Amino acid sequence: MNISNRSFLFAIGVFLLSIGILFCAAPGILLLSMKDTEATLIENNGKSLGDFNWQIEYTMNGKTHTGTYNFPVMSFHSPGDTVTIRCSSIAPNIIQSSSALEFMLPFVVAAFPFVTVGTIFVIVFRKRKPKNTTTAH
Repeated sequence: MNISNRSFLFAIGVFLLSIGILFCAAPGILLLSMKDTEATLIENNGKSLGDFNWQIEYTMNGKTHTGTYNFPVMSFHSPGDTVTIRCSSIAPNIIQSSSALEFMLPFVVAAFPFVTVGTIFVIVFRKRKPKNTTTAH
């Protein structure tokens, strides 16, 4: 394989590795911006008996927001109850109703093939100096 092909494949590896890292970095930054805040339950929008999808009202960065909050486990609440939620100070409309692991897991799974293939390409196709094939007499 000539040097230009190796360089091209190396560049593809770096590109794939970068995409994989970005898949995890962006939600990671968002996760770091999450803050606890109190939310008031307005009404249950659930379509069935076991659906705990509530319309909520909460304050973040001095502004009142409304959104939906789906309880991760069965819980019994009434309109007007107050619960603690985590939402992003960067994008207050993003509400985290689960653990950090559950939030990051889809991004890590999506990034895994990119990181794996990118790393393999970087290792296999890194630029190497051609071996000296001439021998001294």
